Amino acid sequence: DGLIRLRTKIWARKDSEDFRSPIILSGSHEMVKKLVLETHNKNGHVVGQNLLNLLRERFWIIHGRQSIKKILAHCTICQRHRSESFEVESPHLPESRVRDANVFEICGVDLAGPLYLSDGSKVWITLFT
Repeated sequence: DGLIRLRTKIWARKDSEDFRSPIILSGSHEMVKKLVLETHNKNGHVVGQNLLNLLRERFWIIHGRQSIKKILAHCTICQRHRSESFEVESPHLPESRVRDANVFEICGVDLAGPLYLSDGSKVWITLFT
């Protein structure tokens, strides 16, 4: 069929011919990139060694790990899940809020919101301290 196949040590095993003797593919070929992305998407955006194992059931990709890593670096869904979450630092409280004082000598108002209720209405939180 014009394809170069790899003869593995498990040649005598009773399994599919694709598994016993996988097709050799170049890691830099455009078809390999599409094959990797298709397998990646079909299997729930699996990465790394798991993706390589899925591909090795039928194909032997030269420089497989490096090729997969390079190809998956451009997957936007995986990039979104790998991104770091945004954290907002709380501002420091003013000196008047942290110093010792008599009761009701210092009053403060904190606001939070809007919060959305299950019926779609908005509410705000007002905290008097």
